[in-house]
Amino acid sequence: MGHLLLKPVLNENVTPFTCYWSLVLLIHGKEELILAFKVVKRPVKLLVPIWKALCAATYSGETTDSPAEDK
Repeated sequence: MGHLLLKPVLNENVTPFTCYWSLVLLIHGKEELILAFKVVKRPVKLLVPIWKALCAATYSGETTDSPAEDK
């Protein structure tokens, strides 16, 4: 049986040396966030269209509040 995607989230990750974005998924029945890309850190310009498509597919309708679009 497959897992139900509740919501895709753009997550800002801040360390003492850098700041980067990641795409994480909230999955029904899972307590932890699931990273969409585990090995490579994708540029935010590539993550936003994927995030928007996932929002549209899950009917979350939250495609206008991305801080990445301000750039």
